[in-house]
Amino acid sequence: MSKFEEKESLKNELEEMGLDDDEMEIITIIDDETAEELEFAVLGSVVENNETYHLVIELVDLDGEDEEEEEDCLYILKESYDENKELCYEPISDDAEFDKIANLFKESGVASDFEIE
Repeated sequence: MSKFEEKESLKNELEEMGLDDDEMEIITIIDDETAEELEFAVLGSVVENNETYHLVIELVDLDGEDEEEEEDCLYILKESYDENKELCYEPISDDAEFDKIANLFKESGVASDFEIE
């Protein structure tokens, strides 16, 4: 399956989940190591203990420039604020916290067909 076909398949899966390009919230983060902008589509959000978490999937190039063949994985990003009180997103570093939030997303049915990293 070509990269384009894989991404079309992903797009179809997102549409089956009730999400389309016009309705998807997009989070853009900058990779600290490469300074590359990465875009993620938000599939769902939960608030637990006054913290907001987003279940996201990376949006990658559809033009074939992204040569890495990887399985589509979901990620959990936690909202935080920097010293300037600007909204930031970070991965969960605590294993127990990650497991708890991942289970919340799995129980909701949003992440049932994907691996969460």
